[in-house]
Amino acid sequence: MAFNGKQLIRPVVLLLLLSASSSQLDAAEPAASAGTLEQARAELTRIQARRQAQEARAADILADEQRLDALVRQLKAQPPGLSDAVRTLRLDRALRQLRDRLVELQAVRREQQELSEQERTAREQVGALLRAEANRRLADAEQAFKAGREPEANTLYHQSLELMQDSERITHAPVPTTDRVRYEFNPELTGSEEPAELVQISVLLRHEAEALDQDLKALHQQARQVQTDLAFERRAARFQSIRDRDADATGIERGGEPQAAPTREGDLERQLTAIRNQISHDHERMRHVLERARELETLAAGRERQPERRGQ
Repeated sequence: MAFNGKQLIRPVVLLLLLSASSSQLDAAEPAASAGTLEQARAELTRIQARRQAQEARAADILADEQRLDALVRQLKAQPPGLSDAVRTLRLDRALRQLRDRLVELQAVRREQQELSEQERTAREQVGALLRAEANRRLADAEQAFKAGREPEANTLYHQSLELMQDSERITHAPVPTTDRVRYEFNPELTGSEEPAELVQISVLLRHEAEALDQDLKALHQQARQVQTDLAFERRAARFQSIRDRDADATGIERGGEPQAAPTREGDLERQLTAIRNQISHDHERMRHVLERARELETLAAGRERQPERRGQ
């Protein structure tokens, strides 16, 4: 719902405001001090800064992960020769470093998710304080109008609408999601891998599956948030439509009053579609990764038994 801070107080609106019962005003959220609102805004800024730092760290780890995977592919592509022992040593070290980067990235992803949750909570806190201040100024506007101070009442009413608009913007603004750029580990096998190398590759694949599982949890939560916002926007649009029809039916002159701002309904619908598509992709990728990991573990177990059979 879009609040228009440039509207003048119209007679119908004033009658509705002045007819509000004292119990409704008492039930409004208590107004908080400016210091409390300032503290809430500062906390939100601090959390956003931490989340941005973690996003940069995740990007660095991802770049290192891609570099190490390219090195693994290069080493595996080298033809056999006198340097096999050195190549094997370098390959084992590169695989271990790649696994460490994946583990580190998984930890960063978890912290990013926690920070996203903290940011949502902080946004809700700031929004609640803004709504409390908007309620206070609306009550002051009513008192000023009763006392015949119409210019002051108009000013307070406009301030109340602006605060509600600010509250809506902060509360319903989508929290940026974890960076969706992910390097998908797709190892190419030569057929000469030792059992230990196969097991190590399967461990890397299972780490990716765990990271995907964390991302899916975040995506499902984001989808629920967007669905809630979409329901809010649709309800606001219906309310605005009813209000416009009532104004036309009663013959209230709108004069130069600007039209209501368009809702975010279309943008939210596109966001929800994109999130659902990403959920579908990640589910399929996780199924593939776990299946490949099981295949490699089975292959490693079979190759471990081969020397035993030759020795019998």
